[in-house]
Amino acid sequence: MKILIFSQHFFPENFRINEIAKDLNNKFSHKVVVITGKPNYPSGIIFAGYKTKFRDLWDGIDVYRVPMWPRKSGGYLNLILNYLSYIFFSTLSSIFLLSRFKPDVVFCYATSPLLQAIPAIIYSKLFRSKMVLNIQDLWPESLSATNYIKNKTLIILVGYLCKLIYHFSDLILVQSKSFEKKISKEIGSKKIIYWPNSVDSIFLEMVSKNNVSIPCLERNDKFTVMFSGNIGRAQSTDTIINIAKLLEIYTNIQIVMVGDGSQRKDMMDKVESCSLKNINFIGIYPLRDMPYILSKANLLLVTLANREIFSLTVPSKLQAYLASGRPIVGSLNGEGAELIHKSNSGIVVEAENPVMLARAILEMKNKSNEELVRLGSNGRSYFKKHFLHDKLLEKLNTYFKDLIKSNIKIE
Repeated sequence: MKILIFSQHFFPENFRINEIAKDLNNKFSHKVVVITGKPNYPSGIIFAGYKTKFRDLWDGIDVYRVPMWPRKSGGYLNLILNYLSYIFFSTLSSIFLLSRFKPDVVFCYATSPLLQAIPAIIYSKLFRSKMVLNIQDLWPESLSATNYIKNKTLIILVGYLCKLIYHFSDLILVQSKSFEKKISKEIGSKKIIYWPNSVDSIFLEMVSKNNVSIPCLERNDKFTVMFSGNIGRAQSTDTIINIAKLLEIYTNIQIVMVGDGSQRKDMMDKVESCSLKNINFIGIYPLRDMPYILSKANLLLVTLANREIFSLTVPSKLQAYLASGRPIVGSLNGEGAELIHKSNSGIVVEAENPVMLARAILEMKNKSNEELVRLGSNGRSYFKKHFLHDKLLEKLNTYFKDLIKSNIKIE
């Protein structure tokens, strides 16, 4: 089987599509080609060695890296140019450079924005390939919730474009059951399948000390509450600042922020202006280091803003948290909160409620080590039952085969 993957983000950026592509190519022996942009997420700066690199080979996969405006420090204009440049150049590159490839399946890993699926739609129509859309974020709901665009007319226009993308897809894979319900109301449910996210199997391996040296994580006198992942508007960073203020009197509790994003600098400025000493920002680390880093946490923290769209999503970090076998504390609503409840892996409170979140952290701190280990073990067991990467990839391979054999046509 020949598979062409469209994804604005790809290795060396840390996204699940890396493992999906690698295993489709190597474990299932499909011919996989990737069209992606210049890696610049989440720092906003194109990674060293990739500015002039247009094509390279990664783990046996041909990767085409199209010119793209970097995100830089964020902001409306930079993000718009970032998104549009990928759409424009990946459309041209795929049509002119891969006209002879003629894949059986075009697979679009649709992080935000969903409009990045446009090149995949165009290519699949021109070369009569089956189009599979993997939705990670709902648009235009997310666009409106993050306040990047407030023009209602533009949001409505984007909504129509998204419906067209749904219409021209042969199969839609969604990362939450709430997404499935939401999209089904608009286009019906015949071609929508719930296919949750997973994480690299490295998170399930025995953790051993490596060469990572992070002083704040080596302090045995501290109860470490760790946040890992994108630090953006959706993550309600003010909630984290506020719990730091509330917990400041507890000198043996520290909050560690792992990752980067559009709100990291703003958050650091607020920490400095408030003279908070209980938050540490340690930056980004390679995937291979993350299991060890997460293992140093007493408690893993997940937060989302109090918006309807965010109650429909499951933050991808939750799968990593569950797999790591550490207890979780969360401030979020909806399906993500339900996952923490169902897995019995920790405590969850309503979104954007720092008082309740601070209380939950103190409650977890007062639990015995045995209780914390039990909660972490519950989470890992739940992950193995519902989110194992290998099992989900087998399902994906089956979806592709069934789609190719079927007589489904794009209307």
